[in-house]
Order: sequence, then C-alpha cells, then structure tokens
Amino acid sequence: MTTVIRTGQDNSAGDVRANVKDIAQAEVMTRFETKNIMSTRTRKETITGGESASFPHTGASEAEYHTIGAEIEGSTFNASETKIMVDDELIASHYTSRVDEKMLSYSIRGPLTEAMGDALAKAYDRTALATGVLAARSANKIVGLPGGSQVELAGVSTDPKILAKAIYKAAEILENKGVGRSDVCVFVDAGQYFALVQNLDAINKDFGGMGSYADGTIVRIAGMELVMVAGNVFPNKDLSTDAAITAALIPGVKPANYLAKYRGDFSKTVALVMHKYCIGTVQLFDLNYSLDWIADKRIDLHVAAYVIGHGVLRPECAVEICEE
Repeated sequence: MTTVIRTGQDNSAGDVRANVKDIAQAEVMTRFETKNIMSTRTRKETITGGESASFPHTGASEAEYHTIGAEIEGSTFNASETKIMVDDELIASHYTSRVDEKMLSYSIRGPLTEAMGDALAKAYDRTALATGVLAARSANKIVGLPGGSQVELAGVSTDPKILAKAIYKAAEILENKGVGRSDVCVFVDAGQYFALVQNLDAINKDFGGMGSYADGTIVRIAGMELVMVAGNVFPNKDLSTDAAITAALIPGVKPANYLAKYRGDFSKTVALVMHKYCIGTVQLFDLNYSLDWIADKRIDLHVAAYVIGHGVLRPECAVEICEE
C-alpha cells in the first residue's frame, strides 16, 4: 500500500485538516503584523467584556508666589474621562470548495490567508490614522489645555522642501505644548515619503536628517520617526459622505464599511504628526481565524476577524499638515 503524507493530520492520524486552521491562523497573523503600522503606535486597552473602556484625562497644575502670612487657597485641577466604544466585528471572509482546490495546480490557501490579513491590517491603519487627523482638528476635553493643531502651507503637497519645513514647524508646536518629540511619528503616504528622500536636505546629517538616498529611506526627521503609509491607506481623500467615499475609488473601502466616526474631508491632508497617546484603541477580540466546513453546501468558510475601536484621547498630541 502506498503511504501518502497528509500534512494536515495531527501526528499522521485522524482528520486530514486538523492542522490547517493552525497553519492558516499563523499566515493571517504574520501578514497582519507585517503590514500593520498602527497597532503599536496608539494607546491600547484590552477588555475582556463589555463594549467600551474609559481613559482618564487630567489637567495642569499652577505655580504661584505666596505672601507670608496669607492663607493658601489652592487652585483648581481639572479632570475628565473619555469613553471609547469598540466597533462592530470587522471580518474578512471567503468560501472555498475542496473539489476546486484539488483541481488547482497550486495552493490557494496561502494567498487567501495573506490577503485576509492584509485587508484587516489596512482597515486598522486607515481608521486609526483618520482618528489622528480628526484629533488634530479637535478641542481638548480639559478646560485650559490646548487642542489639536494644523500647519497649512501653500505648496506643501508638491514641494518636499516645504513639507520638511512644515514637519519642523509641527515639531516646534508639540514642543511648545509640552508634548515633546519622544514617541512621536510623522505619517506620510508613499509619494510624499520618496519625495522627502529625494530632498537631500531631509537626509543630510548636517541638517539633522537621518536616512539614505541609495536605500530610499529616511529614518527620522526633526528628531521624529518618519513612517511611510503605503497602499491607499493614508487619509488624503474626501471621505466625508457616502458619495465621496464611492468617488474616492479606494480598494476595499465602501460606504457600508466605513463608519461615521472615522469620516472627514481629508483631501488637503498631506502628513500627520502624532504622539502615540493622541488616540486610544480598545480591543475586545484580537485578530483570530476560523475555518468551518459547511456540510450541506460542501464548502469551507474562512473568517479572519477582530473587534476594536479607536477614539481621540489627547488632541494636543496631533498636528495635521495640510495644503493651504
């Protein structure tokens, strides 16, 4: 009798698909982690139940001179909190036929699971970045503390030298607000990223740049990490209405799967400079994958999903760079 190795079996016995879920789960996770850029760049809170998490806000104290003998009255200290709700479960799903798979000259499972991880990573990043831009347009919940900021310059979307100037201005704004530049990233799309690489001043160490023209990379600018957002993920189109979202022609983005809280007109947005504590992410379920056999239809159902939600926490930590 010919012995056929069935790699899906557990210890060469039983269900021929016993290990398939584990393999696919790893493929989805690997692809998500490779493509996702925002999961480590927000303030994340994992909850085990419920639908939201609360994040505290505290204000600033005051220093004042005291006159000997006068009563110390004390000063106010403002506090508040923000509740961030998780969104509905976000899924990437496909049906496959075992018969069709057997007929193929190649395995569809690898490309399928990678595409699912890719789609969920893009959705995560797209909504987080949109929240960051909206934060830069928001007031602070704490009375007396500054809100978000915008740097508007003519030509910033077409001239990398003007963009570099705007990034330095954003760094100045964050320093003056007391945010500083530690844990601050500059997010730009691929076009702006490579335009900055070709602006030699941005990578010239004599000007404080860090990068390589040969490698096509910039590590930091104005002391802040420069992050390229590729794949039509950076919010630089009008996404304020159903009609605008449809007209934007972004693959995978439809009015039905783009929630109202992430919408806005981002058509003039060129870059986002943001500290990781600017926005909060609440996670109910981490990324997971399931494979189920639908017996009456003779097909497999593949589902990769997570349950998270983003919201604005500290708007003073965000600066939107936009065209005038």
